[in-house]
Amino acid sequence: MHKKFSNPPLTYVLAQVKISAIEMIEQYIPHLQESIRDRFPIFDKREVRNVEISASSEPKTYVTKQWHFKDKESLLGIMIDSKAINIHTSKYEGFNKFLEQMTHVLTEFNKQLRISLSTRIGLRYINIIDSNIDKNIQKNLLGFQLQDSGEKFLSKTETIQQIEDGYIKISSNHIGNSKIIGNTNNILVAPDLVISAETLSFAHHKSPDGRYLMLDIDGFCDESFDFDVQNIKPKLTNLHDNVYEVFAKSITANAKKEWQ
Repeated sequence: MHKKFSNPPLTYVLAQVKISAIEMIEQYIPHLQESIRDRFPIFDKREVRNVEISASSEPKTYVTKQWHFKDKESLLGIMIDSKAINIHTSKYEGFNKFLEQMTHVLTEFNKQLRISLSTRIGLRYINIIDSNIDKNIQKNLLGFQLQDSGEKFLSKTETIQQIEDGYIKISSNHIGNSKIIGNTNNILVAPDLVISAETLSFAHHKSPDGRYLMLDIDGFCDESFDFDVQNIKPKLTNLHDNVYEVFAKSITANAKKEWQ
């Protein structure tokens, strides 16, 4: 049983199930919307510009269509494109509730899409620590600073480790001041998640003014198997257990007391 914190530094959670491509997915969107409209009444369509970089050719730009479904408060949302189904939230209320929402969406969408394969499963947690950083985070995640004082620094550490059912990646970004990273729309999520996260509300979170640390823990399983929600659930649960274990090892006894 995992200890539940009443005041955790968690700002954003994303779960993803990549699927075998469905190029005609746009024609299914009205049916998908109707299947979950009672929980996710807000609908939006977006086009995301991507850049593909290859060592053997010039960078290529292409556009991906995404469809977004959100709850009434814009705190919990679903993103879908031709190759992935995602659920994300800026107000995490525990894994069991999050998994139930994901299971419901996958089940309803699969009734319409008849998905063949799951090709990747991922679960990612973003934490922002901006108080008692030195007391709350393990020293080896604080990075190396050339000077003991000052706010003009950005230290990064990253570790990837294989687990029984995939991999865990933990990234720590220790930032002296938010001004260092320039005009970022949302410093409460990792840079590669800003576009996805901008569909949600973060009004209930306070952005750090000074020094802060972003603890980004990503569990994922790159494996292709027949799409089955009942097989996906235990894999997500296992990833969550590993992510929690890494988080627990990343923080100190002081943090556990402060966030309890």
